[in-house]
Amino acid sequence: MSETKTGLQKQTKAQLIEIILRKDDVEAKQASRISELEEDAERLLGQIETIKRDTTTKLNTAFTKDMAGMQKQLVQLKHEVSDSANELSNLKKKLKLRKELNIILGIIIIILGISLIV
Repeated sequence: MSETKTGLQKQTKAQLIEIILRKDDVEAKQASRISELEEDAERLLGQIETIKRDTTTKLNTAFTKDMAGMQKQLVQLKHEVSDSANELSNLKKKLKLRKELNIILGIIIIILGISLIV
């Protein structure tokens, strides 16, 4: 029985050594995979930063163009308002002149009417 026990101990010892070696191999593979994943994560973070920078640049460019377009429209509107104000001022002057001419014509008609009666 002692021989069986010794044989069983040797077999168990061999199995333990095999398990330990497999465990070490699995741990080495896991460490390698973790390292690969960390490198992938760093690469992806770099890509994200690049995308964020590019997007910010594009948005800033678009915003700047929009603002420039709005400024042009604003200047154009100011000119239109100024032109309209000038036109309105000219119309007021013409109306005032027409009123004055109507008064003068009224006076002339009255004078002519009186002169015809007399």
